[in-house]
Amino acid sequence: MSNMPIPPQVPSGSARGPFPGSAPQSPSNRSADAPDGSSALDTAWRVHTSVAEWTGRVDVKASVVLTLEIAILAGLVTVSTEGDMAVRGARLVLLWAGTCLLVASVVSSVMVLMPRMRARSVRAEASRDFVYFGHLRLWDPVRLAEAMKHDVLNVLTRSIVVNSGIAWRKHWLLRVSIALAMAGGILLLLALLFTS
Repeated sequence: MSNMPIPPQVPSGSARGPFPGSAPQSPSNRSADAPDGSSALDTAWRVHTSVAEWTGRVDVKASVVLTLEIAILAGLVTVSTEGDMAVRGARLVLLWAGTCLLVASVVSSVMVLMPRMRARSVRAEASRDFVYFGHLRLWDPVRLAEAMKHDVLNVLTRSIVVNSGIAWRKHWLLRVSIALAMAGGILLLLALLFTS
């Protein structure tokens, strides 16, 4: 059962290794004749878990950034609809430019949070992959149990590569969103301070 695509469980009372469910890493607990495949599978699970954690953290950051961006936009709407703000000339240009940048930053944050289900390619990949839930839903339970006895490492490493690409794209979009929000905020501040 060590080839099943789930991290190996540690017996009750045993010390834990460097990732959830891993065996202790002390020399006394390492078998000298342990197969290289088992070690590679453990490493792959650690990397897979790390990528999942990075993806989760960037989603949390994007949620915070999106909340701030929406708050700034809401404040802008409130200021522009209350009172008698003279909006013309350079002030109008700054307001429009800042607003457009803020809207673009909101779109970037939403794209970070948008679930990546890869619907177009999931069905074609399902016959050889079974780590992603989109693939698992297409499997027969009996065939899945048999497939999990073989070639787990290759399936897992493919998932690592795909998920790393998704995590990279999310981080890049978050950087773009933050940069746009900062630029838009500066322009809006200048517009509010502009008197002529």
